[in-house]
Amino acid sequence: MNKNNVILSRKDREKVKRKNDIIKAAQKIFAQKSYEKATLDEIAKEAEYGKGTIYNYFKGKEDLFINLIQHGLSQMEENITKVISENMNCREQLEKILIEVKKFYKKNSDFFRVQIKEYGRLVLYKDGDFKENLMKSYHFMVNGISGILKRGIENSEIRNINTDKSAEIFIFMIRGLIWRNLCFNIKNISDEDLNLLISLFFDGISCKKKISVNSLRCVYKNK
Repeated sequence: MNKNNVILSRKDREKVKRKNDIIKAAQKIFAQKSYEKATLDEIAKEAEYGKGTIYNYFKGKEDLFINLIQHGLSQMEENITKVISENMNCREQLEKILIEVKKFYKKNSDFFRVQIKEYGRLVLYKDGDFKENLMKSYHFMVNGISGILKRGIENSEIRNINTDKSAEIFIFMIRGLIWRNLCFNIKNISDEDLNLLISLFFDGISCKKKISVNSLRCVYKNK
């Protein structure tokens, strides 16, 4: 049975709510103070629970941090999966992914702020399972977008390109936009920014007129 169709008891719903409340509180405190400076006492106060309640769901601060990251990535994957399964052309699907990112950013900007603050911690993390999950999440995104691009090639919507590398470039363009917004404390991703990103990815910045490499060589040779 799909986990989204499972009917939880009231007791289980309350447990899920408390766990999510703690993760949301931790997200805010980590975003404000960093992992090293944040304390469980501050997180408990923000969540409006006793510190002991945190230990009912997490082993400690590190376990809470890991769960926070995995929870956010899981939500993103769920949203992107819906888009990937839809029947649209290549450009429309990538635009829809950007719209989902925009929605998620608006509700969870602290999640991305934590990722920026703790980037070194995430990259250098030694926990095998956690690191493996991070890589799985990254490859999920790459494979999903690469699949969209492959269908675009098959349908003659885009030229024949390395879809995996192109997918990675698209992902890092999105990250760049998010990080720029966070650096300048911009709370929402604008439609103008999304349109610019999709245009840069699809259309580039050159004029429509194509100049061959040989033509350029002749120009510089005659100077």
